[in-house]
Amino acid sequence: PEWLLADAASKIAAGDTETARVNLQSLDDKVDAWLLRADMLAYAGRGDEAATLLRQGLQRFPDNHRLLA
Repeated sequence: PEWLLADAASKIAAGDTETARVNLQSLDDKVDAWLLRADMLAYAGRGDEAATLLRQGLQRFPDNHRLLA
């Protein structure tokens, strides 16, 4: 459901990144969820994992230029 994306953003702001991560993983049909997950990995110092996730997102959504960031 769409509300999970907004809830994940609220959880991130509140510091509850684990709940946010679970919510975002359940939204793997939403590009925004992929981008937020990659951002969370990058902010955690896991840049290689973030880049891998973005490449996987590009495979799933090849026409979405936002995943090229």
